[in-house]
This record gives sequence, structure tokens and C-alpha cells, in this order.
Amino acid sequence: MKMKVFVMFVIHVHVSQHASGVEVYEGAESVLLPCLFSTLLPEDPIVVWSRLDLNPTTVHQHEEDGDKLDGQNQRYSGRTLMSADAVETGDLSLTLRKPRLCDSGNYTCSIHSSGYEVMRTDVELLVTEQYTFPAEARALLVLLAVVLVGALGLLGIWVYFWNKIITVPQVEVEEGVEFVTLPNKTTVQLHEDVTVEWSHCGLQLMKVHVFHNASDHPDKQDQFYCGRTNMNEKPLKTGDLSLTLRKPCYGDNGTYICTIHKDKDIQEQKVVQLRVKAVQEEVKVGEWAESVTLPFKTTAQLPDDVTVEWKRSDLKTMMVCVYENGQEQPDKQDEYYRGRTEMNKDPLQSKDLSVTVHNSGYSDRGTYICSACMDGVILTRKVVLYRVQVSKLLQAQREKSAEKLDYQIPGNMPEDETAECSPHDLKPKMGHRYQNDQNQPIKQDEFYQPHKDEERRQTRTKTKQDQEETDDAGIVLLLASSTDPV
Repeated sequence: MKMKVFVMFVIHVHVSQHASGVEVYEGAESVLLPCLFSTLLPEDPIVVWSRLDLNPTTVHQHEEDGDKLDGQNQRYSGRTLMSADAVETGDLSLTLRKPRLCDSGNYTCSIHSSGYEVMRTDVELLVTEQYTFPAEARALLVLLAVVLVGALGLLGIWVYFWNKIITVPQVEVEEGVEFVTLPNKTTVQLHEDVTVEWSHCGLQLMKVHVFHNASDHPDKQDQFYCGRTNMNEKPLKTGDLSLTLRKPCYGDNGTYICTIHKDKDIQEQKVVQLRVKAVQEEVKVGEWAESVTLPFKTTAQLPDDVTVEWKRSDLKTMMVCVYENGQEQPDKQDEYYRGRTEMNKDPLQSKDLSVTVHNSGYSDRGTYICSACMDGVILTRKVVLYRVQVSKLLQAQREKSAEKLDYQIPGNMPEDETAECSPHDLKPKMGHRYQNDQNQPIKQDEFYQPHKDEERRQTRTKTKQDQEETDDAGIVLLLASSTDPV
């Protein structure tokens, strides 16, 4: 049996909804992260809630036959819930029980089918601590009640304190800047014997900076922040307790709490949200380049037990390269990249985490993410967009072939032979099959089968004149879209 195979390239796109925000106090019974899709979900969908700043990233995974929590991040164990009929109703919202300050962050709800991400939406969650009035404020309110000031005056004061309760400063920078300032200015009168302590709420509470007895105490801060923090001179006198953090990296993301206390008596607390965005860079190479280097030079502190992972995330998640225990780990790579990647010697010491992909080609284009992780925390991250520059002539040919794929068979085609058209990709699909004098839609990949909605119920491919009285085995792709291979 002879077979004609058509080689094409594929571009995948997905539906994306706008981000929404949810705010809740720590200590609440639960909080709902909304995710509603009105469009028809694909067959056998996998719903994944994730946080990209964690490792593992999975917060909750749900399939048609129930939850799959084997790969769930342990900080969410026993605290997440989705509706049993989520796939049927399209309501993929996630309930998070007992929200904590360290749960603040950006959550992604994504739908996967046949190994590809087809839909996604983002939700930002902010968990704040309920504000506690300082002693001076309580005394002021009592005094105001005693003297029976007018209702308007009381309302104005209440609005002032209400704004203090719900306002949480949010600071956003990109990794690689020289420094970032976490603001905190207080009007409370501070005595010389109080302690000012900045902490970071992550997998565990980390001491970022400690000020006591008119001096800093670097011996009390976590090693991750050693040499990177400082406060203004005479902060107790000026009331400016702001913290400067040098060389902010992706691992600095999260909730910071500034606590003013004397022994165990807390006088005031302030919460600040810091978001450090991963650097994004685009790399363009010619189509016939023999290799490509995906660059990543970081300023983050990288201990010897850090694991560096390069992943490709635009189609299905693929492990491109892993550096661990002082060497690359080819057994942890995806087979597609095995033997084709190379990192610099001693990348942790040089802080050059770049990777070179050898024998690169058009099918290697896509989005690559490098993460340096330690104890489940991502210390630094970068996104590299790998683009292949194509000549205008070749691009025009591909755009034309997106609608009509022509192939003329020389001579006559015997009746017992079969013609197949398949896109060439990381995951090949059967685009069309013609056998026994007729099309064989049942042999097609689901991606090219008829649309399910009644208004568009028709086969998306056909042969010219359905192979009647012609030897032209060209394929016509109906209702072509940007998700079809080009």
C-alpha cells in the first residue's frame, strides 16, 4: 500500500479570559476563586488550578471522573474543593478553605485536552490581615464617644480608619532592577525599646529584617535576605519604617508583614504585597540555524542545592533540560530534547543559566520558561520566546497551504490504495484519510472531525471532487482557523 504524507507545521492558540481579583481576610472560613466558561468544553477535559510561583505549581486538578491530587502542592492539601459536576456545568470555580496570608498570589485556571492547553483564565487572590486599632486610636474613639461629637464627625473618622483597614499597598517590579522599597510610614509614637520586624510569608515565615535598640540585627534574618535589606536612619524617630530590598528576584514574591512590638505586645502591623515579574525576552533566529541559545543571567543568590529546570509550555509542558546535583539530568528530559541541550559549566556559581538547543528547527519555536527552585520555592525565573524568522516567499506558501493542500498523483491511482494527509508536529494528527473510494472521517484525529454544534455540523476536510474521476489527491480544509497547522 502506498501512502502520500504531507508535512506541515502547527500553531496552537487558546481562549483566554481577563483576570479577576478576589480579596478576603485571613481567618475566613473559605474563599471562592471564580472560573466560568460558557463555551463548549472539549471532550475528556483536564482542569488545572495552578500558581506559577510555586513548585510544584498545581493547586488542584479535576477530571471527568473526579479530583486527581497526586501532584498537588502540599501547602493546599485538604483545603481545595471543586464541584463534582464542574465539567458538565462549566463552573470550574475553586473553593479554598481557611485562606492564609501566604495564599495571596496569581492563580490560573486552565483546561487541557489531548495534551494541549485550550482555555485559561487568571484570578488574583489577596489575603489580608484584619486591622487592629493601636491603643491611641481606641482611646481617641472612647473620648469621642464620651464627648458625644456630631454624627458627621464620627462618620468621617470611621471612614478614615475603614480605609486603613482595607488598603493594602501593592508594589510591582521586574526582576533585575537594583532595588525595591516596601513602604510603611506610621503615625504611632514609637519608643526606643520597641522592635521593628519585617517578615515574608511563604512556605514558612521568614525573617527579612530586624531593627532593635537603634541598630539592625543581620544575625536574626534569614540567610536568603542577608546583605540585601536596609532601613532608613532613625526610623523610630521619623516613623518611616519602609524597607529597601536590593536585587529583588522572583523568590521575593509574596506578602510582607511589618510588625512593631515590645516583647510580646504588638503595637502595630502593616501588610505589603510585593510582586516581582519574571523577565521576558524574545530570541529570533533564522530557520536554518544549527543551534540556538536561550539566555538567562540572574542576580539571585543560588545555593548549591538549587535545581534549574527549562520547560517548554506553549503546546504541552515538556521538560527541556534539568540541572541538579552539579550536573545535567538527561533522564529527566523529554525524549524530544534528549541529547540536544547543553548548559554552561557550573551555572549556579556563574549565575548564567542559559541553555543551548542543538539541531534546532522550526518545530522548536515556542515559549520556554527557566526556573531555579529550592525546597519547593522558585528563587528566580525567566520567560524566553523563541521565534523563527521565515522568508516572505516561504511564509506566503504556508499561508496559502492553510486553506488548500494540493498534491497531484502522477498516473492513475489504483482503487485499493489509500491516501493519507497528516500534519507533522510534536504530536502527529491524522488530518484526512481516503480509502475504498470514499473519505474515512472516523479515522481522522478528533481535531479535524466535524464540529459538534448543529449549525456547523460538517466535515472539515474533503478530497477534490471526493476523488471522483480524478487523480488529484489534494486536500481542501474547510473552516480553516489559526489553530490549524501552517
